[in-house]
Amino acid sequence: MSRIDDLITQHCPNGVIYRTLGEVAGYSTTRVDAADLDEFSFVGVDNLLPNKAGRVNATHTPNTDRLTAYQEGDVLLGNIRPYLKKVWLADWGGGCSGDVLAIRMRPGSGLLPEFLYYLLSSNSFFAYVMQRAKGAKMPRGDKAAIMQFRVPVPPVGIQREIVAILDAFTELEARAGGRAGGRAGGSTYSIPRVPRCVTSPQLASGPMDRSSVRGGELGLRSTSNYEGGKTVRALPILWSFREDRQRLRLPIRRRLSACV
Repeated sequence: MSRIDDLITQHCPNGVIYRTLGEVAGYSTTRVDAADLDEFSFVGVDNLLPNKAGRVNATHTPNTDRLTAYQEGDVLLGNIRPYLKKVWLADWGGGCSGDVLAIRMRPGSGLLPEFLYYLLSSNSFFAYVMQRAKGAKMPRGDKAAIMQFRVPVPPVGIQREIVAILDAFTELEARAGGRAGGRAGGSTYSIPRVPRCVTSPQLASGPMDRSSVRGGELGLRSTSNYEGGKTVRALPILWSFREDRQRLRLPIRRRLSACV
């Protein structure tokens, strides 16, 4: 079970409605002129990074005059060799090559773009795509089958909570791995149990000790406060939701929950 599946189970113990991806989203049908794009707004499969690490600027220009347009909030997927897990949540508009799928939510879908991104960057989604991929040496995702992938649609408030938790986890892992943060987590660490209340505010800071993340507990290491860099076991962290998650920076003081 993936991290997002665990969180949905925790937050929706009575179950959640499921829809096919095609019911809540579709592929972009709008087009853009290649002449209107630059290395920043053009996205080819080569400048989507593996393992959910986002994108870099393009190093070559499009080879066609017209391309599929994407807009802010679209989820872009590299459709060649899906096992590479190339995915990016667009922060701006532009154009993408034919090997990149621009998935756009339908009006009234009931999904947040960030929540859809995490659903489509889960290991279970990429496993689903690979099971139905076409081709041996250079497998490609089956576009029709992708739209049959079943996605949960919890209440929007629950989606916001889950996105905030996953954003914070992604940032922690990015910092621990020595790379820039963002919606690009690709690790398989267990998530901490997420409590539903905060009773006593305490402070914690410091980079994450990867070796201590197991069994549903989150360990924190503070090399400045603990002699020898010893690992300290902490209570589960309840991450507060922020509308602008791009401003998230670490280390940040967090509340520790006394809930169990």
